[in-house]
Amino acid sequence: MGHRGGHAGEYEAIVYYTCRPEDVGSAIELSFLGRRIEGRLAKANNPALIGAEADRVPRNESYVKDFLPWSLGIIALGKSRGKLVLRATEIPANKSPTCGISR
Repeated sequence: MGHRGGHAGEYEAIVYYTCRPEDVGSAIELSFLGRRIEGRLAKANNPALIGAEADRVPRNESYVKDFLPWSLGIIALGKSRGKLVLRATEIPANKSPTCGISR
């Protein structure tokens, strides 16, 4: 994902996530042009998949889950273009939590 460089300033990074109980404690990092913030998932959120009950035939695409918002923290972004990277840097059960980011 990229930052379009609209306005320099401090931004709160809200991550929408799911996390199995065995993955609580995963370290998540958001970085942009040498600046980074990191946090650890402290709460499990592993809801059931939604949508299968309405299907007549199993899907090839994925089903939906209810994601919870989580504040990763505040990151200072300059007025510039660059690559905004969200990644898991440590995963206790060695599987990635499912994350998304919104503005």
